[in-house]
Amino acid sequence: MEFKDTSLETKSSLRYGEPMIDEKKYKKTAYDYLKSEFKGDYDNIAFSFIGNNISYENFFEKVYETAKAIKAIGISKGERVGVLMPNIPETAYIQYACNRLGIVCDFIDPRTKPSTLIEMINNENVSSIIVLDMLSKDLIDKNINELNEKTNVKKIITVPALLSAPKNVKKIVELKNSIFSRDKENNYGRLQIYDYEDAINNSRYTLFNDEIYVPDTPSIITHSSGSSTGIPNPIVITNENMNSIAYQHELANLSFEPSKKILHILPYFAAYGSACCSHMGLTFGMELQEVAKFDISKVGRLIYKMKPNIVFGNPAWFLAMAKDSSLKNADFSFLDCIVAGGASLDIEDELFVDEWLKAHNCKCKLSKGYGLSEIGGCGTYTNCDKNNIIGYSGISLPLTEIAILDSDSHELVKFNGQDSIVGEAAFKGPSVMKKELNPSKADKYIDIDGEEYFLTGDTVLFNKDGNLRHLERIDRAFSRYDGYKVHPGKVEKKVRGYNLVSSCAVVSYFNDEKNGSMPVAFVTVNPDVTLDHNEIVEEIVKKMLADEKLTTRDIPSKWVFLEELPLNGMSKIDYKKLESILNIKIIKCSTKNKIGINELINSLSEDTYSNYNFYYSECLEEKISKVESLLPKYFNNRFIAIKVLENDTSLVDYIYERYGINIIDKELSYYLRSINSEEVSNEISIKLNSISSSISKETINVKDKEMSKLDKVFSNKLYCILSLCLIMFGIFLITIVLANYPSDLLSKLFSWIEGILYNLCKDSIPKFIYEPLLFGIYRIVTYIISVMFPPLVIFFFLFTYAEETGILPRIAFNLDGICKCCNCHGKQSLTMCSGFGCNACAIVGSRIIDSKRDRLLAIITNSFIPCNGRFPMIIALISMFFTNSNNKLLVSFYLMLFVLFSIIISFLTSFILSKTLLKGYSGFFILELPDYKKVKLSRILKNSFVYKSLSILKKAILVSIPSGLIIWLMTNIKVNNVSVFSGVSTILEPFGRLLGMDGNIILSFLLGLPANEIVLPIMIMGYLNTSSISLLTESVNIKNIFINNGWTFITAINVILFSIMHFPCGTTLLTIKKEVGTKWMIYSFLVPLLLGIIFLTILNLLI
Repeated sequence: MEFKDTSLETKSSLRYGEPMIDEKKYKKTAYDYLKSEFKGDYDNIAFSFIGNNISYENFFEKVYETAKAIKAIGISKGERVGVLMPNIPETAYIQYACNRLGIVCDFIDPRTKPSTLIEMINNENVSSIIVLDMLSKDLIDKNINELNEKTNVKKIITVPALLSAPKNVKKIVELKNSIFSRDKENNYGRLQIYDYEDAINNSRYTLFNDEIYVPDTPSIITHSSGSSTGIPNPIVITNENMNSIAYQHELANLSFEPSKKILHILPYFAAYGSACCSHMGLTFGMELQEVAKFDISKVGRLIYKMKPNIVFGNPAWFLAMAKDSSLKNADFSFLDCIVAGGASLDIEDELFVDEWLKAHNCKCKLSKGYGLSEIGGCGTYTNCDKNNIIGYSGISLPLTEIAILDSDSHELVKFNGQDSIVGEAAFKGPSVMKKELNPSKADKYIDIDGEEYFLTGDTVLFNKDGNLRHLERIDRAFSRYDGYKVHPGKVEKKVRGYNLVSSCAVVSYFNDEKNGSMPVAFVTVNPDVTLDHNEIVEEIVKKMLADEKLTTRDIPSKWVFLEELPLNGMSKIDYKKLESILNIKIIKCSTKNKIGINELINSLSEDTYSNYNFYYSECLEEKISKVESLLPKYFNNRFIAIKVLENDTSLVDYIYERYGINIIDKELSYYLRSINSEEVSNEISIKLNSISSSISKETINVKDKEMSKLDKVFSNKLYCILSLCLIMFGIFLITIVLANYPSDLLSKLFSWIEGILYNLCKDSIPKFIYEPLLFGIYRIVTYIISVMFPPLVIFFFLFTYAEETGILPRIAFNLDGICKCCNCHGKQSLTMCSGFGCNACAIVGSRIIDSKRDRLLAIITNSFIPCNGRFPMIIALISMFFTNSNNKLLVSFYLMLFVLFSIIISFLTSFILSKTLLKGYSGFFILELPDYKKVKLSRILKNSFVYKSLSILKKAILVSIPSGLIIWLMTNIKVNNVSVFSGVSTILEPFGRLLGMDGNIILSFLLGLPANEIVLPIMIMGYLNTSSISLLTESVNIKNIFINNGWTFITAINVILFSIMHFPCGTTLLTIKKEVGTKWMIYSFLVPLLLGIIFLTILNLLI
């Protein structure tokens, strides 16, 4: 091909250069073009579908049969048929059959919601529908009345999903008796229902004539992602549009040859799929590998399984493929061409994909193309060896011209010696949709020197060699409050360049302090991230500050981290649907699809308000009206009234500071005293949650994660309690079994280190210095580390796993009923579960409870939950006095019984406190249940090890240091040859006997205040009358020591019960003081202790 350089001519930014062509070649019907230009052999495979191959000869026969069936049914030339079909061979039969009859195929996403479908049918004058039978029940059967009353649809044809599948597959599924089986007596009104197979069988003797080609008549209708109404935009594509795409690719000399396999994933309702993939592929005589449904995360595995030679797709597919670890050693040498279109790809990502393809023996680099559905799906192209520049989408297809215009004035941008120019791209060519057939897009056409071009709305870079690089959507740029223009695409690109970020979307938001727009970044991170969000932001900002192309004003002022950016059925957020429901402009941004919005500040200046009205209960509405009447008439009084009723003091303070107006006068202040702000907040939360839930169901297509079976267990109110017991039992069992080994190793290590330290100190340092340090502080600290740390790490790892998978929140949600019976909050069950790891950690976690009363209930009663510090002693006593063997399963069973006892005591205490010290009613439990998801091991390890286990261990060590010193002093200071420890123990003996224990046990609990782990070794030290705590080894027969000092089975029960019902440890008490103050710390100390004393006293009196 020879190209004419016109870079210095008047249309300096146009890319010309077509060879001599025959325009008559593509000016025919799509079917005639396919037949006349078909380059393969009729014996070649046209379609492969679930293991079945369909030859071209069979394909053309099926088109003929389908055309006769449609003719016999009575659908006529010029009618529009709504085709709701996935990528199966029958969809192609229907397309070309309709083309032969002069009928327009209106391809509609088969996942379209019924309400949207009705509107599309009316807007696009659809008179008949062809639908997959598996979808017809939801789309047709449930909407018969609407179709009869609100549309002009007369005929519906249902197509079996697996008609082209192998016989053995059809026998298994038995589609003839499946979803679309109908009772003939059903009333479908004026609608006539036809079965595709029956229609073919009943039309054997029907005759028809192919319609004569008429220029510029519609062939098919595809759709873009949306319009201002929230309904997908129809794009009418003519026969010439369809054929020219195939012809242009032929002129481009691309490596498309007969018999090559092309993976057909792209849908028919997008021009990229119907024109660029299906029509072009069949024209070249290639084999279309039909894929009706796929998962983007597994697209690489699908490609490897199907082994196509050519793949057309979205850049995100190939990036996902390159990141799929399961394909590490896969051989992709079967790939001849891989084409990315529909969105742009970062240079770093493109290089990454190219390197991956090379490493996996692919024969080419990633080819790119730029296009819109309005220009036939493709306007530029590259191939493996030519015009394939990193970061660029190639040159214009033959017969296509590109003009670069100033995005504001739409004046032609010319080359004046520079290597490249920037502006809005406009296209002209035979694949561009006709203006007269697409009136809704009429404002997108512009006249340049007497010729009509289509405005893309995209800012591009166009170099002197005719290569085009997509930059961003024009309508995405916005001005900050200070007038500085932010280009989100540029910022997103920099953020995505950070290796831990997987995707980023930057939009504007209204900043109250600045009184104008500021950028906000929505970020998702890669699965192996170990840094916390603050650290990620810090690293990103450092990179942005170092970039000369960015200023400090480009840096987002707010960062929001999400699990994933929400997408609709076309892998895009359904913003238009949201706008239609709320009647407000939705700020939208997707780096994947390059879709933006008008700048926020301009939208706000339009004075557009939502008419989406909703109301609360009659009682609350009366209160709102009353407060409204008492407010100054300066503001949106309904909004302010609601915030005042919720006791939102920050808004009141802001209005006073900003405007000098005190909106709460004496009369309003007096009225507010009678209002329970918590009840108001709860009602508002429930109402808003209900509304957002209904809107999300209508506007977001949630991907089926096939986890409904799990929900039947974990979201069931009956099974959830059993599930919790089994989960906790499993966690305890695993912790008991695994923790012993690292604990023993640490204990031996610390004992060895102590021996070394002792030998170093005994001859060089006085005894009174090294003994309290070594035998007091060192032994206590190392004992805590060896006994506490291993089970803590294991427990929190397993507990965090249950949290991350989404199981634990569901169980907690269903325990709300039990919590309500005890007048406490449903979220208390979450803090209780966390308390099994560490009570201090649970106290911090109680922040999730909004009501102060409910939070205090959770804090005070949390000490009844045995933590990892108490488990070693409980497990040891169970092993010694409850079982005759070291059976871990039996030990875990008894441990679970005591755990259940602790939960019951916690709930009973909550009930008692709710009637006495903390009177009132619990708030509503509103919890967003997360999706079930695969856990990220690195994230769990970080959360459980760094944020929980290490943090708790540090606090425990700090409070245990003075304790170690005090214990050593008490055992080594003697009065009348009796140690202080023994003396205090003797004084406490009567009190201990009252509780079924002895003075030594009581003193051990008191001295174990810093950390529960040291209670047991202090007991043993007291019984052996030694001067320091001994690091316990297997040689020490602890049970014999206890029995020799008067212990019985009853004593062991009393000690375990007192360990459950006594004061919190020092770390927990300090945490309570920090969270809610000294007063409630004292209550948290006294309540469990007093209840424990009362309970054990009564128990032992009865025994």
